[in-house]
Amino acid sequence: MKIKSEILKSLIEEISPVMGKGKTMPILDNVILKVKNGTLAMKGTNLEVFIEVSELVETSDEMEILLDFQKLKKIIETSKCEELDFKETNENIMINAGKVKHKIGKTNFNLEDYPEYPALTDPQMFKINFAGLSKCLPSIGSEYQKSLYGIHF
Repeated sequence: MKIKSEILKSLIEEISPVMGKGKTMPILDNVILKVKNGTLAMKGTNLEVFIEVSELVETSDEMEILLDFQKLKKIIETSKCEELDFKETNENIMINAGKVKHKIGKTNFNLEDYPEYPALTDPQMFKINFAGLSKCLPSIGSEYQKSLYGIHF
């Protein structure tokens, strides 16, 4: 399954603020990478914040895997290729980035072990363009925090 690097970098950037904060369980070091019906979704949580980001992709392949977030992030950020090719074997996830081939061992966890996202009780949903929203929000302290825990509209 081939995915453009720029799409993966964008998703990694969006999900990064949640990952690695307040980890209480080893499974939280991982993200779910899912491709279905031409949409690539990446899910992550620190149990306080659950995040899912997605982008349309040009593939008819389908895949759902659990990957170590830091390893995936490093591969994507250091890749100089326009696209990465993901292949799943029984024991590994192979990521080909041109002449560079990465092998990530599958985690000891099953997808079913990943914390479930809380069900929304209010079916009204809307999307917010985070880049636009971040320009509207003032800086907090000396460092801007992209983690958004709540907004009152």
